[in-house]
Parts: sequence; structure tokens; C-alpha cells
Amino acid sequence: MLTYQLPETINDDIGYYEKTVKDYLSGKTEAIKMKGIRVPLGIYEQRRENTFMVRIRIAGGIITPAQLKEVSQLALRFGSGMLHVTTRQDLQIHDVSIQDTVDVMKALVKCGLSAKGGGGNTVRNIVMSHDTGFCDDETFDFTPVVLRLTSDMINEEDSFKLPRKFKISFSNNGEDTGYAMISDLGLFAKENNGVKGFEVYVAGGLGRKSRPGELLYDFIDLNDLYRTVNAVKAVFYKYGNRKNKHRARLRFLFDDLGKEKFLSMVEEEKERFKKRDYVSLIGNEQIKAENYNKKMPVVANKVWLDRFVRRQENGLYNIMIPLKNGDIEADTAKKLSLSLENFGDDTIRLSNTQNVFLVNIPFKGVQEIYDFLVDKGLYEDTPNIIGKIVSCKGADTCKLGICKTRGAVKKIYELIESEKAVFADIENVNVHISGCPNACGKHLVGDIGFFGRAKQKNGSFYPSYTVMTGGFTKKGHAVFGHEKGEISAKNMPHFLTDVLKDYAGSSNSSFHEYLKNGGEDNINKILSNYSYVPSADEDISFYYDWGADEMFSTEDIGQGECSASLMDLIDSYLKSISQTKQLLKKGEENKPEEEYLYDILLKSVNIFVLLKGYDTDSVNKLVDIYKKEYHNILNDEQLNTAELLLQDTFSGKDTKKRILELSDYALTYYKSLDDNLGFAAAEVSGSDSKSESINFKDYRGVACPMNFVRIKVDLSAMKKGEILEVYLDDGAPIANVPRSVESEGHEIVDKRKIDNYWSLKIKKK
Repeated sequence: MLTYQLPETINDDIGYYEKTVKDYLSGKTEAIKMKGIRVPLGIYEQRRENTFMVRIRIAGGIITPAQLKEVSQLALRFGSGMLHVTTRQDLQIHDVSIQDTVDVMKALVKCGLSAKGGGGNTVRNIVMSHDTGFCDDETFDFTPVVLRLTSDMINEEDSFKLPRKFKISFSNNGEDTGYAMISDLGLFAKENNGVKGFEVYVAGGLGRKSRPGELLYDFIDLNDLYRTVNAVKAVFYKYGNRKNKHRARLRFLFDDLGKEKFLSMVEEEKERFKKRDYVSLIGNEQIKAENYNKKMPVVANKVWLDRFVRRQENGLYNIMIPLKNGDIEADTAKKLSLSLENFGDDTIRLSNTQNVFLVNIPFKGVQEIYDFLVDKGLYEDTPNIIGKIVSCKGADTCKLGICKTRGAVKKIYELIESEKAVFADIENVNVHISGCPNACGKHLVGDIGFFGRAKQKNGSFYPSYTVMTGGFTKKGHAVFGHEKGEISAKNMPHFLTDVLKDYAGSSNSSFHEYLKNGGEDNINKILSNYSYVPSADEDISFYYDWGADEMFSTEDIGQGECSASLMDLIDSYLKSISQTKQLLKKGEENKPEEEYLYDILLKSVNIFVLLKGYDTDSVNKLVDIYKKEYHNILNDEQLNTAELLLQDTFSGKDTKKRILELSDYALTYYKSLDDNLGFAAAEVSGSDSKSESINFKDYRGVACPMNFVRIKVDLSAMKKGEILEVYLDDGAPIANVPRSVESEGHEIVDKRKIDNYWSLKIKKK
């Protein structure tokens, strides 16, 4: 079957998740821990409380008819009856109860799919140009490589314990239809003297501190792909910011280190991994059709044929099915899957423009697909532009959403369909809409982009969008759209369709050409026509978003789910410990002191264990992990204090003192760690080679003695003989730290000055 290999731990993961759900519903597991467990498994809470979305990993957008049938049935049984295609080629089922998410997870495994990694700080779905294997000007078909890399990545533990999400994208040519330039790791297919491989870019991304990727390698061959991807992931895993999620994406680490240092660290990590045979995955033969020499099929609707059907080199056909808002009724998707079963497994792609792309359709099947689409309302003389409008889910379901993008896009569709002839010839304009500045709709790279925001007039809030134009991405070059101004949500659909009409009436061959030839001025004029926003007394409709029953408000905007992980528990536990200690200090406790002390101790030990990347509900295991991981860091009294958790009861001034002191040290220890929380010394998955390990820390700006305290913590987590390289400031740090390190028995193997700071390499005893 054309799919990826499920994680070996998936059944154990689901078993643990099922137990956690039961404990959560019975009140045994707190909401923040439940969130930290479910989100990395691809389960998000929606805006409406106690309803959930399951995001299913569809590697490269490839899904078989049998899999689509099963997912459709799950949406009908447990969800809203709709399926949603995302901008990263995932499938989402919405409006699922927390109890039913367990059954959905189990059923997905049976058909070879999983939601693990659909959210959280994980390796997310690996995407690729949707027409890979069927594009006339692609370098080569790397479809099996994407599936194999997905299998390798999701079977490695560290892929699910990263500082923040890690997005990998492949493009089959320089047009960058896979959006490789705006991904953490972007790869362009390339041939070098007949050798197949990739041009590699890193540190791209949209949202906070948007930036295009930078060239890391001009060329790597196919067999070097696995170790290169894993090396970049390992650098991120070890050195990424785990304290501040707003600076946790790979691009922040890249900019902090600089390209030269980042590349050298990737090269060091590559020595840990062996090359893997990906070359043999690439075949030279395609499926050949009986009608290889025939022309395009004769279909009743030639307009549909011209717009959405293309003949492949192998004599078969591909068909684009534009979806509105990326949605398709689950019953329709199920029937589509049944109609495709006789055409083979390799027939369905999901595009990152939220459409369905059918491939390898035989001559006779083209008419059958057309009849099906007309019967199900998926084609009604649909203009091409319908499939070019990309939008996130917005405030209808997303907790961070400001504007209801779905309602606005629905109105855009209505306006376009009311004048189909006007929009009929628009093919090459990309419209991207995000419900907030977070760029899930990729508004920065649209020919026309919008992102939602809240505006105010006379004390009343109304939904609004910032308008952007001129964005695009191509290999080696990405330009983010520039802001043109603001438009009310009420007027946004009318503004957009007026701009599209103006473009359609011009003689320009592309939207960028249109912008250069007076389009910018025209857009400014159209925007000014819609600039007036009446007060709520004049026209209350401006203060309602599209599809909303209530006046617009920002009060229900919540915290995002995307970055949730068990590491979030640390801050929660620290706050809880502080509050409980205040109650004890004031004598305001409402239950026996022993219970408060037990809670403080349990959370303190949990903090230490979480900082090593572990989580367990077993107190016995918790104590064992704590003592094993910290035997070289904490003193005997601190280690033995944890064993109080195993006693039936405890009391006494000495016991209370020990518990409170350990809780104080938990905070001190946490603050002493640098931004990567000590993960720089951790082992990474998939490591094969036994080369000398070099860990790196930058302690410039850290004064004595805290710099030595941190180095001591780093060394404690390393193996004998491993090397720790640290950067230290000139003056007291370089004068004091080497002596302190040597007094602990470690060896200084290199000490050299670089500009106004020092590099110190320490070999652990």
C-alpha cells in the first residue's frame, strides 16, 4: 500500500491516551496535563468547549481510496459529517467528543493512518508538491522518498519531544508549490551530474519573525537525505529554546547561532548517523495506460476539461477538484473513494491549496468522475479561482482566531458565482486568508493576502482585515506581501472581488505584472472606496462577523493549542507550588498540612523529571527516574526527600523543611538552566555511528558563578569522554571557569580566543 509505516509505539500511545482520557473525565488528571498529552497526538480542543478536532497525518497528501473511505466513515460516525483538507495536506475531523477521540485513533491505525504528530512540538506532516510524479517540468518523482522519510521520522522518539513544531516540505521544481522556502526544512528536487538529490534550505517560516529559508546545502544526494534531516532535527532538539515558546522555532536558533555555526553543528551531528538507501526507492517505470496514444477524452463539458483535467505522460489523466474552504462532505468523500477503488491505490492526493487532486485516472474514468462531481454539486461551471482561495478555519473553531474566515470566504464564493463569466478566465491568482496574524492561511505569500484583526470605533469592536499584496515564493527567493491598509470584514469580500474584476479586465498575464502596471494604484482606489466604517448606531451589521449570531467580541479569544506539550506543566507546577506555600505561610489552608506538603513534593519531583523529558503517573516510577537522573546533580538529602512520596504518612518540622527546601531548589535549578533546559547533552534517536560527541553551549553574558553551575549541570548529563564546547566572556569567566572545571576532575582540551570571547572545550572525566 502507498502509505507510511506507523510508529512502533502507536498502540502503546493510544493505550496510554485512553487511560488518560478516563482519568481526565473522572477528575484524576488535570486539564493542562490532558492537553499536553492529546495535542502531540493530533487532538485539539475547538473554540466550542468540550468539542475536539482530530488532525490525521497524510504524508505528502497521499491517501488511498480505502483509507479515505474509512476516514469518511469516522467523520460520519463521530464528527460533524465533514472532512477538512489543511494547508499541510492533513485531513481533519471536527466536532468529536473527547471520549470518541479514542475510538477514532484506534480505527485510524487499522487502516494504516495516525494522528500522532498532528500537533504539538513534533515533526509535523511532511508535505510535497501535490503534482509530484505528474508534473511536466519536475526534476524527478520523489514520492516514495517522502513516504520513507515520514516512516523514519515518526518512528524516532525525539521527533515528538522537540522545542517547537518542525515542518519539512518538498518542492518538485523551482516554482516552490510545496512551499519549501517557508518551512523549517525545505528541499528542492535537483540533479547534479546525473545524480538525484536535493537543494536544502533551513529556518524558513511564517508567523512571529517571518523569514524565508536560507541555503544550507547546494546539493545532497538521496542517500544523504536521512542523515541531513536528522542532523538538523538533532541540532534543533538539543539547542532550541524550550523556555520561551515565542522564540522556540528553528529560525530563532538559526539567527542566534548564525549560519556558519549552525552549519558546523549540523555537520557534527551528521557524523552520528549513517546514510540510508533512498536511491533504490526511485523507479524509472510508470503505469502505462491502454490508451497511451489517445487524445483528451470527449466529455460533455469542455470548459471543465480545459480547466481541471490534464493528460499525464503515462497516458492516464489527473483531475483537480476545487473544494470550498477545504471542506468536503464525508458522505461525498466516501462515495468518491468507492468510485476510485477500481483505479488502484495511487489515485488521490490532497493539495496544500486545500483541494483534492486525482491522479492515474483511465480514459473511461474521466467521464465517470465528471458525472460524479456534477451529481454531488462539486462542479457547477466552477471558475478556476475558487480553487485558488486558501483560508484557515478562523474563529469558528480555532481558539486563537479573530475573524470568521469561513463566513467571509463563503460570501466571496457567492459573489464570484453570481458573475461567473467575469471570473472565468482568472487562473493564476493566489488568495490567502488568515483569521489572525499567525499565518496559518499563509497570507504573507499570497498574490493577495488578508489577516484578521480587531478594530474599534466609538468604543465598539468590529472585525477587520489587513490587506497585503505581492507575496510569492520560488526556489532561493521569497517575497512577503506588503501591507496596503485595513478593510472591515463586512466589506472584505466585495473589495476582493472588485480587485479580481479589475485584474480580469486588464491585459496582464500575471497578477505581479498587473501590480507593476498600475494595479497597485487601482487597488488603493478600490480600498479607499471601502474605507468608511459607520458607527454601530449607523449600521450594526459592520459589528457582526460573517456567519455570526452575536456582535463581534474579543473576549472569547483563548490560548492556542498548537504548541501544547507536557513541558507546559513545569510553569503550572511552579505557580501551584508558590500559591500553596503562600497558603501555608498565612495559615489559610483548608485541609491537613500533610496534603499540601505532599502536593508540593509531588510537583517538585515532577518538575525535575519533566526536565529530563519523562512523564509517568506511577509514583514509584517517578521516584526511580528522579534518583537515577539526578544522582550526580543533587545531594543525598535532596535525592532521599523524594522517597517521602512512598510513605503512607509524613509529618514533623524536619520533613516540612526538607520538602520546602527541595521545592525552592526546583525553581533555582530550573532558572539555572539555559534556554534548551539541558537537552544539549541528551541522546538523539536514530544515531548509528560512534564518533566523538561534541555538545555546545553559549554562556556569553552569564556571570560567575552561574556559568560554572550551568556547565556542571551540562556535564552531569553527558557520558564519559564526551566533549562540551562552551563560549565564555573575556575577563572573570575565562579566568575562573577552567580552574573550577579542572577541580572537578574534567580535562580542558582546547582554549582559544575568538574576537572578544573565548571557546573552551571540556572532556568529561
